[in-house]
Amino acid sequence: MTLIGFIIIIGLLFFIFTGAYFLFPSIMAPKNLTAIEKLIENNRFREAQTKLISFLEKDERNLAAHYLLASCYHKTSQLSEAVVEYRQALKYHTPGSEVGENLIRKKLARCFREMGNLNESKNEFLILTTKEPDNYENYFEVGKLFHESGFYDRAVNFFTKAVTANAKHAESWALMGQSQFQIKNYNEAKNSLLRTLKIQPDQKIPRYYLGLSLRFTGDLEWAQKELELASKENSIKDKAILALGMTYCDTGNFQKAISEFNRGLQYVSSGSNTALEMHYLLAMAAEKIKSIDLAIQNWETIFKIKPDYRDVQQKLSQYSDLRTHDSIKDFVIANTDQFSEICTKIIENMGLSVLNSKLISDNIFRSLAMEGAGKGMKKQQVL
Repeated sequence: MTLIGFIIIIGLLFFIFTGAYFLFPSIMAPKNLTAIEKLIENNRFREAQTKLISFLEKDERNLAAHYLLASCYHKTSQLSEAVVEYRQALKYHTPGSEVGENLIRKKLARCFREMGNLNESKNEFLILTTKEPDNYENYFEVGKLFHESGFYDRAVNFFTKAVTANAKHAESWALMGQSQFQIKNYNEAKNSLLRTLKIQPDQKIPRYYLGLSLRFTGDLEWAQKELELASKENSIKDKAILALGMTYCDTGNFQKAISEFNRGLQYVSSGSNTALEMHYLLAMAAEKIKSIDLAIQNWETIFKIKPDYRDVQQKLSQYSDLRTHDSIKDFVIANTDQFSEICTKIIENMGLSVLNSKLISDNIFRSLAMEGAGKGMKKQQVL
């Protein structure tokens, strides 16, 4: 072999080994990542993390490895670490990459949501609305984040875009209706919630908000039907019954309202805001029908938990005599027959003889009586 031939062979071997050195890892990388993906599928996250960290030490620009490591962290609730890796995946993303940018952003947005960072989550979904303008899910997610943050006007705008892209998305209609209710657009809320129930008739929370909206638009009978159906849902049972009782107060049916509030108190947590509101409205309804004893019981219950609740202290002060003098309490809480009897006795104890009497209302008694007189003096009639 000539010297030139020997040099050519050595050169070829150098290029072969050099190429193999750089190409072998890239050839083997997909196989290594496939094995790691199987570890993740089998919930062997810690083992997968260890291998991915080792893999990235040798190939730190590998998008797929960063994405898989982010997924491991995400599934094991290591959310801060997951955010870092999702962002690294975005950093190394190029057109045609094996993992799409939109998928990475959706995972990153959900990770931010789980962390409670609603603003960053919203920003990612907003970017996605520009990249996927026909995808209703992104508009829905932005609307939901605005709704949860209390920006109901802006939430309505994005829910409107969501239902424009997909008119059959019940959850968008439902949350749009709730947002409209919060900004007191009750008729719009009613229409949105009816669209929800047309798509998913068995939903109870939309029925609850529909009942509330109907109450404010004055359709109390329909509101009562919706709230009764909503009360079948355990998660909102207490609130639905509270609202139902309020509709009976609106119609002046205080006895029925008291019945509903008493039913609702079986399902509320003692001392909760809903429980306090129920006791307060129950007392108000009881006062309206002159059941002062029942009203006092509920005001006293509230006072023990939260003395400064609304005007409870003033109410207890107003009826302080009834709380300490049984005879006054008996008079105030007397039924109509007892009230007539007490009034008659009061007149007789004044030295008058009752000629006739009539109960005008539950708290007005009219009597014509004869005045007692000495011998030889004319007797007078007294009204």
